[in-house]
Amino acid sequence: MMNQSANIENRLWFLEEIHSRDLPLTQDLYRLYPGMKFGLLEHIDFFSARLTVKLLKILNDRDASIKNNWQNWIITAPAFYHLPAAANLLAKNIQYRLQQLGCDIRLIFPKLSQESNLVGDNRAFVMSNDYSKHSRELRYAHRLQNYQIHDEINLQAQFHQQHVIVINDIYVTGVQQMIMQQLFHRWQIASCNWLYIFKVEEHLAQQYPEIEHQLNTSQYRDLASYAALFNQKELHFTRRCIAHLLEKDLNDFNYVITQLHPEILEKIQNNISKEWPEYRALFAEKLAAMNALKHDINRGSCSDNNNDKDCAKKISTV
Repeated sequence: MMNQSANIENRLWFLEEIHSRDLPLTQDLYRLYPGMKFGLLEHIDFFSARLTVKLLKILNDRDASIKNNWQNWIITAPAFYHLPAAANLLAKNIQYRLQQLGCDIRLIFPKLSQESNLVGDNRAFVMSNDYSKHSRELRYAHRLQNYQIHDEINLQAQFHQQHVIVINDIYVTGVQQMIMQQLFHRWQIASCNWLYIFKVEEHLAQQYPEIEHQLNTSQYRDLASYAALFNQKELHFTRRCIAHLLEKDLNDFNYVITQLHPEILEKIQNNISKEWPEYRALFAEKLAAMNALKHDINRGSCSDNNNDKDCAKKISTV
């Protein structure tokens, strides 16, 4: 699929197109997708391998004089603040695979600006992290408000007249791509290939944009499996992974954190403070619960796994 945007050649590619709300969740592309979104590296590797094969086919169709000038190519993904999205982990993995094949292509991630004096409320947090539930209009308004790029002058110099490959997971309404295209127009890139795992068929996307949420939440529905996810060594926290924890009610939140190794608990708390500094007041109760649990762990009062539920009850009173 190709279109011209302000004389920039844009081509959209994907591994599979979704035509129905009845998702084949037992197939690997669908079954492993939620774990990939949370940052399970085994699943990141699974999708990266397939995206790399697709990308090599795309590049082989290009003019050799363009394709072999790797200094003029950049791999990127949507901008993030502190915690990456799964798309950023995919892009990094794909760049590594290409380098192993002798393609010395650059990886550049734009970073989002964040104003330290902002105070976030529950409505803004829910909109940000349940983005996939909403209509195209709400998605666009939210993206437009929150997609402020840090150090854009320097990025413009790096991207100017470069051939760009954008890695992402799913194309539904096209809002995120449209906002990135506006950036690339300002930066005057040479061309852009957009590579996705899934593309939702246009009519289905218009009628049911929440299909993205349906796919995102198709695994790890019970608290035990979700808690076990955090303790896996091959997990790179994504924004979605930790945001999903913060969306839990306090009782469920307390249950999950009592299942975690102390070092994982500490790492989660540090990431929350860095990713969402404007939400300190909103998360105060949950952060206090984490501090209480850490205090109990240090005292050894929650060292017996058989007492996990008692510990959860105890910290829920904080």
